[in-house]
Amino acid sequence: MLALREIDRRYFDEDLPTRGPGRYVRSAVSPRIATFGAVTQLLLTDRKPCPACAPTSGVHNSEGCESCQGTGEVSAETAHRIRIPPGVRTGQRLLLKGLGWPGRNGGDAGDLFVVVRIEGEARSA
Repeated sequence: MLALREIDRRYFDEDLPTRGPGRYVRSAVSPRIATFGAVTQLLLTDRKPCPACAPTSGVHNSEGCESCQGTGEVSAETAHRIRIPPGVRTGQRLLLKGLGWPGRNGGDAGDLFVVVRIEGEARSA
């Protein structure tokens, strides 16, 4: 019986940390960056619990909150510096480990996939 409880706790317990899901975003780059590569900044917007009306003792008091207009969530922007490799092509996906959605209960974040689009046409040198 103890072995079954341990299996249940280890594999089915809701409180165990789990890895977050992957996330996809699109990013447009200039033809010059596509050709030569560069480090650029990517701005991501997430929804997070409202700090002004966060649940306390399991009770959620978002009604009438001015910070989140009663939704219980606020937008939070995070900036990430990413490296675009030389020779990137339109439609290519760049994998950035650990920058996806956060994990549950302290688990690792998922991965971020950046789908590249090249603006305009590349000029001949």
